[in-house]
Amino acid sequence: ILWDNDKELGENISKATSQSIYYLPYNPICENMAKYLMEEVMPKLFSNCEAKVVKLVLHETPNCSVEITK
Repeated sequence: ILWDNDKELGENISKATSQSIYYLPYNPICENMAKYLMEEVMPKLFSNCEAKVVKLVLHETPNCSVEITK
């Protein structure tokens, strides 16, 4: 996962490793990724059912995490 500003780096990584690169519209730190998941991904993922995501916890390391609640 890379920032949109790092497309050249992503292309080089993809060419060297054949890995897919996913770009975020901002720096992919834990807080920003959690916000993106909560605001963009989760509503689409659960749009066809009655379930709602009310809390998301994303761990960057075993001792470092971010928690978002709605």
